[in-house]
Amino acid sequence: MASYYKLDLEERKNLGTSAARSIRRNGGVLVNYYYTGEENKNFSIDKKLLQKAIQSGNRVFELDINNETIYAMIKEAQYHPVTCLLYTSPSPRDS
Repeated sequence: MASYYKLDLEERKNLGTSAARSIRRNGGVLVNYYYTGEENKNFSIDKKLLQKAIQSGNRVFELDINNETIYAMIKEAQYHPVTCLLYTSPSPRDS
């Protein structure tokens, strides 16, 4: 059986520009989880943990959302051109 890199996501309760800036200032990365037929979910993850996950070579990651294990791929990653901050959008892996 394959092993997947587990990503520990924190749910974002406060949305908006000031909340996003606060997360980035504290070393976090914004994550937007979406899937067809489901409502978008907003999370954050520690930047160092995400960089380790990306450098692990895995393409499929294990997410624990509301006590449900979901396997997802990073669909989009955006880097800020000056600060190299990372923004991600994982999407579920269709089996």
